[in-house]
Amino acid sequence: MKEFHIYQFTYHEVEVCAVQAVVASGSIAMMTDFLYGLGVEVIVCCGGCGVLDDIPAGDIIPIRALRDEGASYKYLPPSRFIELQAAPIEAFRYVLNKHKIPFVECATWSTAGFYRETRDMVAYRREGGCRVVEMECATMAAIAEFRGKTFGQLLYSGDILAENEDYDDRGWYQNLTAREKLFYLSLEALCRLN
Repeated sequence: MKEFHIYQFTYHEVEVCAVQAVVASGSIAMMTDFLYGLGVEVIVCCGGCGVLDDIPAGDIIPIRALRDEGASYKYLPPSRFIELQAAPIEAFRYVLNKHKIPFVECATWSTAGFYRETRDMVAYRREGGCRVVEMECATMAAIAEFRGKTFGQLLYSGDILAENEDYDDRGWYQNLTAREKLFYLSLEALCRLN
């Protein structure tokens, strides 16, 4: 893989470490277990997701994750979904409401099959209640539950996978302002959890 630098700093009197997360369930499982093993108690993750439904570009709070990625099954017994922890969800709600930022709470589809987000599968996952898709949430939530730690996630609804003939990334990859905002909102939520 590569070296992932872990940055340690204090933010509003809270000791924080920040690291760029890896992509997909197997890799994020290694990183999550590594961080918890180093003594991290709370992981707040921020990143992008694809939308499966008519959701505008903006912030998403996942409240449950469909376990279609594999690694979560190494930590918890089989189940279709994993529920995300209430305290991080409440912290994100508080921060977003405080800043008058609209958001959507919904179920996410965690998949490791990046090229298997086919039209039929997207329709199937929508029927199952998922409104967004990403690759790590279920894994990180399962590890946190297994280890007795805290995990929450804030997502930005980037690319559209619902009923589009042409792929539309909505400029997510170049939207550095949204990425920076997501990071600072996550830091603020982390401080509320501490």
